[in-house]
Amino acid sequence: MTPKRIRRIAVNEIIVREDIMPQSIIEIAGGIVKSYYPFTDEQPCTEWIGGTVEIKTDEHGYLRVYKNENLIE
Repeated sequence: MTPKRIRRIAVNEIIVREDIMPQSIIEIAGGIVKSYYPFTDEQPCTEWIGGTVEIKTDEHGYLRVYKNENLIE
């Protein structure tokens, strides 16, 4: 089985439950959030999408990231 490619995106702000994280990076593989953390340094191969995104838990318990209610994969 081939490992899923990690997509790294940078955003102005993440909403997670009631928390808001400014200037953050999110790592996604196969549409599932693997990690997210504050933007402190330039990371290689990071795609800046800007704006505000929301991380929500789906019906299977996986974390997913949405921008304007659209799933980011």
